[in-house]
Amino acid sequence: MALMTSIALVAWARLDFSRLDFGNWLPTMVFYICALTAVFSLYANLSSFLDKAFHPPFALGRLARKLKGRGYTMKKSALASIVLVWRSKPFVYLEVLVVGAVVYAAVIAASMSAVSVAIAALKNGVR
Repeated sequence: MALMTSIALVAWARLDFSRLDFGNWLPTMVFYICALTAVFSLYANLSSFLDKAFHPPFALGRLARKLKGRGYTMKKSALASIVLVWRSKPFVYLEVLVVGAVVYAAVIAASMSAVSVAIAALKNGVR
């Protein structure tokens, strides 16, 4: 992710988005491809991490099916699920905060790394 983000930042520094210029299509395409690849890699890594961090309890699936069969609305079903998780595993909410902090720190660290690499590349005259 950091590599593609830094390449996208270096390509972005050379672009002029104030006007439409078809003669500059190659650097523009490089920027968009690298930026999209960075976003997709962030999504893939984040979804993989969250999938490993949280395993959906089977009790929530049974509860959702039971409430849906009884005609509960989505809001009431969500509230009942929150109450069930609070009663059975109250530390799940602490886990959510810790995982959120880890994800936030990882994204910030990767972004700072990408920006520092891009600044160094631009200072050294990378074209």
